[in-house]
Amino acid sequence: MDIYRSNTHAHSIGWNTWHFEWCTKYRYKMFKSEYIKNICLIAVHEAAKRHSVGIVDAEVDVDHIHIIASLPMTMAPTQALHLIKGFSAKLMFQLVPNFRKGYPKGRLWSPGKFAASVGHITLKNAKKYLEDHHAKATTSPWKPRLRAKRASCPKGNPLGWGGRHVIFSNKYVCFDYFAFRRVFP
Repeated sequence: MDIYRSNTHAHSIGWNTWHFEWCTKYRYKMFKSEYIKNICLIAVHEAAKRHSVGIVDAEVDVDHIHIIASLPMTMAPTQALHLIKGFSAKLMFQLVPNFRKGYPKGRLWSPGKFAASVGHITLKNAKKYLEDHHAKATTSPWKPRLRAKRASCPKGNPLGWGGRHVIFSNKYVCFDYFAFRRVFP
């Protein structure tokens, strides 16, 4: 399974792929020419590269942008959007100084955004996997070697309400379920 090897990170395996969309402020139609669209794509790609976000696909429309981005496992989607929108706006204002006429305060993008996760598997496949996994777990031939038996505590109940007294391999052990600790009487 090469797809799992290529998506292995420190202590984790997985995908963090998102579909993002955001608009220009006031929905101004700033990207009418192909030249400006290409500048915008370059700015978005540079912003993503600077923050270790992989751009799978991107499209610039007249007044909004769609991107499919692969994020690091430690990055939240809102954080990625914030970083990409901020740095790309800064680059756009540097590369196209006339944009300052439409946005004198220096805010190219609207505060709104759209984000939807793009999964490696569908919801239907995930449910099927869980059902199959549950079926395997209930028919498993594995049985634990140590069997717990209820026992009465020789010193009364030191744990109070919620304690459990069991014998594992002829040893008396008290368990406190609320603190998840072993108590030896």
